Amino acid sequence: MSPTFQHTKGRGKHWARIYESSFPESERISVSEIRADVSSGYSLLHETRVGGKTVCFSVVELVSPSNLLLSYFAADPQQRSRGIGTWHMQQLIADLKERLPQATALFLEIESRKQAGLTAEQQEERRRRAAFYERLGAKTRPGFHFSPDLTNKTELLEFELMWLELGEVRLSKNKVDKALHEIHTISYGLGAEHPAVKLS
Repeated sequence: MSPTFQHTKGRGKHWARIYESSFPESERISVSEIRADVSSGYSLLHETRVGGKTVCFSVVELVSPSNLLLSYFAADPQQRSRGIGTWHMQQLIADLKERLPQATALFLEIESRKQAGLTAEQQEERRRRAAFYERLGAKTRPGFHFSPDLTNKTELLEFELMWLELGEVRLSKNKVDKALHEIHTISYGLGAEHPAVKLS
């Protein structure tokens, strides 16, 4: 069966199961919070379905008119390495360009490949995740930054910032840094004195 790509309200259960099994608790908000953000128009949820069942989903936050954040993206484990994630991302980028023509970039955070103490398996997993987005044309901000553990906002997690340009404008370092500041203060709701904001 051919996959279908849909903008949804996230009321189904399949995408939520994929979400809860794909992200550690430290990086998750509740499913009800995501649905509330989608209902309010702050976030967009898209699902790729095969035979009526969701096999891949994404959640994009409208952080500002220019900057979007791919806050969550995952495929059903049984569908990974079959190209469904790439197909979903290609459809998503096309949809965002049409739906939000003023947006200049889709940002995303990946777990830092530079973090100390990683096992060989963790290093390879993070390398492959970055390579996936690089094949789609994503660029990476040099170095790493900190964002909060969502179960305890005083704890910090180490991330790298990547982005996919949605228009003809090439983002300068200042614009990328501004986008990271917006992610911290708008998406995460952090104050200017929070360590993640000050250290980034």
